[in-house]
Amino acid sequence: MVASGCHDSTEDIIRQRAATDSRVQLFVQEKREGKTSAINVFLAHAKENICVLESADTLPHEDAIENMVRMFADPGVGMTGAHKVAVNTPNTSSAI
Repeated sequence: MVASGCHDSTEDIIRQRAATDSRVQLFVQEKREGKTSAINVFLAHAKENICVLESADTLPHEDAIENMVRMFADPGVGMTGAHKVAVNTPNTSSAI
């Protein structure tokens, strides 16, 4: 996970999770440099052939990641992505 210029408890939460799950790693950017920069930090540290990027403000469908990764069985596929669907419920808000 990349924490970019965080001033809240994000880094502490990630460190706690990393202490119990070796798959979780924290990369800190001292100042906020934007999403593209954070993605580049993640990719610079990636060690696998397939990488999954998931924004913290979205919730993937339960089989979304499996469906996207499955596409790489075709050697002609180099990248895949999801179609985001907005969900307007009483528990969400939007800026006007």
